[in-house]
Amino acid sequence: MNKYLKTENASITIEYSSNLKKFLNDNILYIDSICVHRLYIECKAKDLEKLSNDLKGINVDNVVIFILINDYSNKYYDILNSINNNFYTIISCNIREYLSFKKSSDIFYQINFNYTEKEKIVDLINSYDNLIFNIEYALDNIKSTNESLKYIINNISKENISFSNLFISKDLIYNCPYNIYLNNKNSRAKYGNNIPRNIYIDKDGFVYCLKIKNPNIIIGNILNNNLKDIFKECKKTVGYKKFINYNELLFVELLDQCPYKMIDYIAFLNEVMCNYE
Repeated sequence: MNKYLKTENASITIEYSSNLKKFLNDNILYIDSICVHRLYIECKAKDLEKLSNDLKGINVDNVVIFILINDYSNKYYDILNSINNNFYTIISCNIREYLSFKKSSDIFYQINFNYTEKEKIVDLINSYDNLIFNIEYALDNIKSTNESLKYIINNISKENISFSNLFISKDLIYNCPYNIYLNNKNSRAKYGNNIPRNIYIDKDGFVYCLKIKNPNIIIGNILNNNLKDIFKECKKTVGYKKFINYNELLFVELLDQCPYKMIDYIAFLNEVMCNYE
């Protein structure tokens, strides 16, 4: 396959397992060669020491490795700081958890919140640095969610705010449907190179087209194949074809109904998978 464009912002997220070291040894140079510059490793805090050992000797200049922990507590502070000397670390947490943490200026904190917590989020943004935000983007509360985002933007004192949500402009999708893997507005032409750009790999090795663990969009398994061959053959898989079909349904069924200029692509695609097939 051709290289990803740097502007495509491609990434790979993988759940930590005993297979990680082999996966990295077999695939890291290939990942670099196709311009995937961000590799996220989701890890339980209890596995941080094992992960640190698995990452020894893994160093590719163009691939930035992020370690994402969902169950952090202060007892892991020292080991996390040790790992952070060589890799970026992100702690995923809610507001209450974040306020209880012993903090480090070298660690990123992903704050997960819902639309009712907008005032607390504004306070955090105005008081702390190294924060990434992830709003629970539920389509059944889309009006309240977007009003919350507008409130936050209008009340922060800082110029920039970082979200981990995959927000895409509706105009960008209409002008270039390639951004949701479609070739043109009727979405029935060939799909070009269009290899999935934000894949997810679970602890059992299954490769998903996007960070939605739906078995319908699996395109391979790294336990019996390398990533290069999975990508090379992925368009022939049922999972890829289903993925394209879900994006077509998003384009036809949901996009025009949304009154807002920006959408959370993953939330919208998940809605299609759950309700529009």
